Amino acid sequence: MKQIFYKILAISVLTFFCAHAQYYSPIQNISSELYNGGNQNWGLSQDSQDRIYAANNFGLLEFNGINWKLYPTPNNTIMRSVLVNSGTIYSGAYMDFGMWLRQTNGQLKYVSLTESLDFDMIEDEQIWSIFSHKQYIVFQSLDRLIIYDQLKRELKAFNPVSGILKSFVENDGIYYQDNNLNLYKIENEQNQLFLSASQLKGLQVVGISQSNSETLIVTRNGGLLSSKANVVVPSFKQVNNDLSRDVVYCFDKDQNGQLILGTVKNGVYILAPNGDLVQHYSQEQGLQNKTVLSVFVDKTNNLWLGLDEGMAHISLGAPIQLHQANQSLVGTVYSTLVFEDYLYVGTNQGLYFKRNNTNDALQPVPGLEGQVWSLSIIDKTLFCGHSIGAFTVNKEKATPLHVKSGFWLFKPLDDTKMIAGAYNGLHLFVKQNNQWIYSNHIKNFSISSRYFELLDDKQALVSHEYKGVYKLNFDNNLTSAMSVENVLDVPNSLYASMVKFLDELCYFSKQGFFVFDNTLNKFKRNDIISDLFDEKNFTSAKMVVDRNRYLWLFTRNNLIRIEKAALSDEFQFSKFPLPYDIRKTNTGFENISYVQKDKYLIGASNGFFLFDTSKAQRTSPTLQVERVIASSLNGKRLQLDLTAPIELAAQYNSITTDLFLTHYDLLGEPLFQYKLEGYSENWSPWAPDPSISFGNLRFGSYTLMVRVKIGDAVVEKPLELPFKIKRPWYFSTVALICYALLMFGFYQLVNIRYSSYYRKEQEKLIKENKRKLDLMELKKNEEIMRIKNEQLEENIDQKNKELAISTMAMIKKNQFMNALLHDLEPAATQPTVSRVIRTIKRSLKNDDDWEFFEQAFNNADKDFLDQLKQLHPKLTNHDLKLCAYLRLNLSSKEIAPLLNISVKSVDIKRYRLRKKMDLDHNQNLTEYILSL
Repeated sequence: MKQIFYKILAISVLTFFCAHAQYYSPIQNISSELYNGGNQNWGLSQDSQDRIYAANNFGLLEFNGINWKLYPTPNNTIMRSVLVNSGTIYSGAYMDFGMWLRQTNGQLKYVSLTESLDFDMIEDEQIWSIFSHKQYIVFQSLDRLIIYDQLKRELKAFNPVSGILKSFVENDGIYYQDNNLNLYKIENEQNQLFLSASQLKGLQVVGISQSNSETLIVTRNGGLLSSKANVVVPSFKQVNNDLSRDVVYCFDKDQNGQLILGTVKNGVYILAPNGDLVQHYSQEQGLQNKTVLSVFVDKTNNLWLGLDEGMAHISLGAPIQLHQANQSLVGTVYSTLVFEDYLYVGTNQGLYFKRNNTNDALQPVPGLEGQVWSLSIIDKTLFCGHSIGAFTVNKEKATPLHVKSGFWLFKPLDDTKMIAGAYNGLHLFVKQNNQWIYSNHIKNFSISSRYFELLDDKQALVSHEYKGVYKLNFDNNLTSAMSVENVLDVPNSLYASMVKFLDELCYFSKQGFFVFDNTLNKFKRNDIISDLFDEKNFTSAKMVVDRNRYLWLFTRNNLIRIEKAALSDEFQFSKFPLPYDIRKTNTGFENISYVQKDKYLIGASNGFFLFDTSKAQRTSPTLQVERVIASSLNGKRLQLDLTAPIELAAQYNSITTDLFLTHYDLLGEPLFQYKLEGYSENWSPWAPDPSISFGNLRFGSYTLMVRVKIGDAVVEKPLELPFKIKRPWYFSTVALICYALLMFGFYQLVNIRYSSYYRKEQEKLIKENKRKLDLMELKKNEEIMRIKNEQLEENIDQKNKELAISTMAMIKKNQFMNALLHDLEPAATQPTVSRVIRTIKRSLKNDDDWEFFEQAFNNADKDFLDQLKQLHPKLTNHDLKLCAYLRLNLSSKEIAPLLNISVKSVDIKRYRLRKKMDLDHNQNLTEYILSL
């Protein structure tokens, strides 16, 4: 909607209609389709945040500077009146009146005073007007005044006998006119006749305006009346006849005391405090409807009109004032100039003129029909550069100087010489007998010279937007160019221009702003001015010198005024917001001319307008939040409380913020930029949409920062809207503690399981290792046992060897002794031999050998004899000897000598031994003994 608002404004600014005044404020018409309500608007008011409210046929209309919103009348009747007082919006309708209260979510809620305070309405009663007086709100119907005490919250009625036609407040006094047309003032709750019907000439009063000397009375059908010392006379103002004919319906005053009169038949009149006409707006000036039902002047002195069909907004304080000529359109304006109290306007259709500061119509200058390129004042003479030639102009008379070529502009060389730039180069004009005449075309240069500047009386620079800049050296008589050089150090581009400003030669193109350095004889780029332009805001490089005091440049959103600093040669600049969409100038042919202090004329593509630089630096708009809506994934929406910190439940994690501005007279479309701290640190691109949305945000704290830009001017302090999205239940503190406990429990369980598993694995591993160790130990022991057994076997073998050796020694000894005994027996008779034989026999029977053998045998085969004695206790020593010999695996033949018996006796002993051992006859005795 805001885009439509400014598009309509732009159209209104640049559309001209027939009128009676010289300049008019721009009008913005607002249709019922735009605000989506009823056609008629009966009352207007404004709140502390600059919202505009209208009492509409369908209900209460609210405009926040960007969007319209309609609140239907609760009882579905026509709303006739509205008033904002102390933040409360009061409205009146058919059989009801009440107040609208702003809720914490930004929406309005209606409270009926008739119902809440149990107040009885008169049959068929309507509230036509509401005004405030001290602590009271006064509701006016055609029967009475209903007074609401805001402090006591009480209602009481004031009932005139003859009803009420109109009531109003002036200078802190309450006035009303009854049906008998008498005008009363209420004092101490009593009627005091102020003016009688006869004094008022039987006229219906719409409003009054009091001053120290007189009271000006606005009537419905009789124009203005003036009252002094209780004497009422008609006000013989020029506007009175028009007001009488047009029927005044509503009345208000602006901040300067001007009277605003809305009429039924012819729009709105603006009068000075003394009643003189200041301005008149009707359909001819752009209003969409002639019937004005309500008028209201807002805080910034802008005029709002409630019409019989739609609404209108007139920027009384706007920096631009439209010139509206009472003739057909004059075409595209290329030059304007005020000279000798005449206003001259050069267009593509010709040159027009009129007396300045009058309501006269623009008149064409005969002979100058067609394209006018420039108007210049040189030597107190007005020169006109035209597509058919060069002319001087004196009021309505044009005198041709040279008509064989089109001329762009004129530059004085000295008091008697002037050079003009033409389609075919440069031409010389001279002054003779106090008259300017054409002299000659300067030869050797025939390029179109729309922009040229004189360096001295013999040198000039000529700029051509396609070919670049040329330096020309003239001969002494200025008849020809002796040399023509192309200046290569400046970049040419479309719409480039060149001017001399304060003795500085300036060149401007799309590549930057350059100043000619006379010392270096070249152009140098000025970065400060060049940096004001970029690809987006560059429209044209046209420059205009204003009285050699200011240099004007044109951007997409601003006018730039350049001047020299007071204490240095540096350039300083000022920006004046005036967007290209508003000024609508012909690109490359922008023009601006000085009229009077702070006021300039600017030509446009279909007319011209007055621009006041003192009003251009307006107060920056205040950006405010209209409403904030949070929504969830399932489509639920929640409008939030704007008076408290915003904390959203986790499911409402999508948020939409609607914004509005507080000023309505800003030139240019507002652009918005935002960033959401906590989500992103980057600003969004500039966009015209005042609604900002973010979806599926995570829980946490955020701050929405928004700033607005009008043209190139950015509001310094951005709007900040902090809000917080709470954690979802599954991320709450209790849930996190539970999660922590569950995680701890799960960890412990897993730890226990893993510990148990690893303990079992460890035990298993330990067992396995133990088993392996035991096995290794067993193997080690076995190895040890093996080694020991081997050692034992070796010992046994050694012992056995020793025993065998001993045994063999015994055997050999016994054999030897037996052999010796056998050899000695023949000599046994001899005593000595006999004694030897007895010794030998005693030796053979000596048991000491057995004991020695037994000990050696036990060492060789430990415990064998003891085990044998346990198994067979009946065995004798001789039996044990035999067993020992058998244990040594000796044969009977080998045993016999050891026992000193025969082999047969050994066999007998073996037999007897088997019997004692109770062995089976199949069992081998030697094997049995070896097995023990």
